[in-house]
Amino acid sequence: MLIAISGSWRVINEEVKKDVEAAVRKIIKSDDGLVTGGALGVDYIATQVILKEGDVKKLKIFLPIKLDRFCEHFRNRAKEGVITEAQAEMLIKQLLAVQKINSDALNDDTPYEEANEESYFARNYSI
Repeated sequence: MLIAISGSWRVINEEVKKDVEAAVRKIIKSDDGLVTGGALGVDYIATQVILKEGDVKKLKIFLPIKLDRFCEHFRNRAKEGVITEAQAEMLIKQLLAVQKINSDALNDDTPYEEANEESYFARNYSI
């Protein structure tokens, strides 16, 4: 079974981080798979646990747009001051690591060209 982890990227504190890590470790131990949306915050934390402690073959990341455009989108968000450059680059580094280890983990087969409300809604629906 695949279990989805989703949540905010705006409000992350140590308690949320620990809760997400514990939930993902429980998923790993149960032999289930994990689905995330490839974003900052909860998605990032969950994916990090899988990369460090789990099997990336049991990971599925749904992106709202193609990976290269998604990376560009986050770099633009950093330029706009919505996120930091460090946040953009750590997320991009993570997604590229997942792609390198298991390209099947990334699902960016989407008709959307830009990250917006519509493409994010479609991504969330897929999750």
